[in-house]
Amino acid sequence: DADDADCVDLGCVPAEMRANVRQLSMPWRSARGPCHARQLIQSRLFASEDYYLQIDSHTRFAPNWDEALIRMLSRCASAKPVISTYPLPYEGEGSTVSLSTETHLTLLCTQDAARAFDSDSMLRFRARFLRD
Repeated sequence: DADDADCVDLGCVPAEMRANVRQLSMPWRSARGPCHARQLIQSRLFASEDYYLQIDSHTRFAPNWDEALIRMLSRCASAKPVISTYPLPYEGEGSTVSLSTETHLTLLCTQDAARAFDSDSMLRFRARFLRD
């Protein structure tokens, strides 16, 4: 419908890379949350790539992040390793962004079972830094 105008312009993707970009669009009223969206991506868009990356919209990348992740994967003994984290906070946009200097890992947890779900029945996590 008119409320669902395309908001992604793939015209910025270089022509030689467009075959590597796939998207799945749906009306916002049909959306059922991020977990369902990730399941749709895995079942409809994944094409046996060597690497598969899921990020949140608030993810910021460090220089050479891709090479660092590939090195981490090479140290994993599993045939299907998973590297996971929760993005650190940041403030601002573009060249004025202020990135976190936090060095501790992040743990996702819920407060307690009675308050784990919000009024829309969405499971809510809180991030906590793991201290030494």
